[in-house]
Amino acid sequence: MRQVREMVLQFRNHPSIVIWSISNEPFFTRHAPEARALCNRLITLVKELDPTRPVCAGGGQRRNFDKLGDMAAFNGDGSHVKTPGRPSMVTEYGSVSCRRPGAYAPGWGDMKKDKEAGICYPWRVGEAVWCGFDHGSIWPSGGRMGIVDYFRIPKRAWYWYRNALRNIPPPEWPVEGTPAQVKLSADKKVISPADGTDDVHVTVKVADAAGRQISNAVPVTLTVVSGPGEFPTGKSITFTPGTDIDLIDGCAAIEFRSYYAGKTVIRASSPGLKGDSLQIVCRNAPAYVAGRSAETRERPYKRFSAKERDIQLARYGRPESGEKANLAVLRPCSASSGFQEAMRASDGDDVSAWHPSEEDKAPWWQLDMEFEFRLDRVEVKAAGSWKGPAPAVQVSRDGNSWKDIKAVLRKDGTELTAMCPEGTGARYVRIRLSPGQGIAEVAVWPADAS
Repeated sequence: MRQVREMVLQFRNHPSIVIWSISNEPFFTRHAPEARALCNRLITLVKELDPTRPVCAGGGQRRNFDKLGDMAAFNGDGSHVKTPGRPSMVTEYGSVSCRRPGAYAPGWGDMKKDKEAGICYPWRVGEAVWCGFDHGSIWPSGGRMGIVDYFRIPKRAWYWYRNALRNIPPPEWPVEGTPAQVKLSADKKVISPADGTDDVHVTVKVADAAGRQISNAVPVTLTVVSGPGEFPTGKSITFTPGTDIDLIDGCAAIEFRSYYAGKTVIRASSPGLKGDSLQIVCRNAPAYVAGRSAETRERPYKRFSAKERDIQLARYGRPESGEKANLAVLRPCSASSGFQEAMRASDGDDVSAWHPSEEDKAPWWQLDMEFEFRLDRVEVKAAGSWKGPAPAVQVSRDGNSWKDIKAVLRKDGTELTAMCPEGTGARYVRIRLSPGQGIAEVAVWPADAS
């Protein structure tokens, strides 16, 4: 309620806002009636704060969320939901889901058949592609759903939309050729003020001897030869085909910014090819003086790997304390009931707890550590005191085949410890309980790595 209030008060004077949405796919819950009730409260709040615009429950394609508010809003498969006489909008469709350049096509997704058949619903107010730009995501391919890539270079789908909506024909696509040179360009040549709030989009292209862009993939390095300014990686950046910082279809781009005033010369080079350079002028900032002004430190890019991070934590512990990492804290987890409270058993807080429902006759709680680790022990604290049989501890590599780990229960029934045999490797941990038994906290400790 507080967040929606803040959203409306912050943006209600913006003329670009035409519809308010108070949710996205709220049907992903085991508590649909409660979720619909909350959505109705939010819709009422929005109407009190701004009675001039319609309000919807976005992504409401299932479980009757589309019937809330002034109109229906659908994602993906919801594009097939018919609402005659009631305004509706497809708030997500697609997506392109590819690395640049991709296909010269709109990526209609679930709307493809309707579009090809020329079907147009008179009650539909509009459709929005998901999404505009590639973005960061813990789901690797899920971040590449844009029609413009991470480096803000358009994919071919972007040119399709530009042609369809603005009648601008697409450019001639580059083809393989003989690389002879690299060419630099920028969307502007002046940064003002040079205070880190603005940047220049620098583009480098591979060209043949005649200056035509070709699609060849070659390594290219951009370097700040003189003057102030920096790339995300420091004073230089190298585009290497096949990496996260790559050169695709003969083209790459990056941002450049400065915190000082002065003239900066950027040079592009590639082994065996003719280079190029351009000048960026930075204004309205302290003057850059070589040898006296603070220089940009190099920040070489290193691909983030959650697996490598967690292996290091398991092996060496936390740098600030040296203690081993509890592999259960804030990891994905599930349960036989009370699913939305399952995280309370692995949130690092002994006060919060997960309890199965009264109807749950065979309760269990399960942890996904996301990667496989060699384990030392599993510790489980009770929510109160366990009555009846002690909970059972199981581990699994694949989530299908489970191995029981012998557990020792404290006499007062408040805690148990399961010591893992040497060499035990697992990704999943499952605790099987008796009806009514709850869990305050689970800790999974890694074995010493060799």
